[in-house]
Amino acid sequence: MVTCERVAELARELPEIEERTSWGKPSFAVGGKKFAGLSTRHESAMWTDAWLIQAPKRLAAQYQFD
Repeated sequence: MVTCERVAELARELPEIEERTSWGKPSFAVGGKKFAGLSTRHESAMWTDAWLIQAPKRLAAQYQFD
């Protein structure tokens, strides 16, 4: 499992990263635009929903989530 600490490390390796706080949680932006936020909660539904929003429709249609 990837930890929040590892995600933060990876984000900090990218150029011109801006570390911020959003809704009381660490987040990362580039060029003034947020691209990632961290949470101490591990809610797979949140990740699944985010994935479904961004995934191509043909790909999302191949998966069923409970």
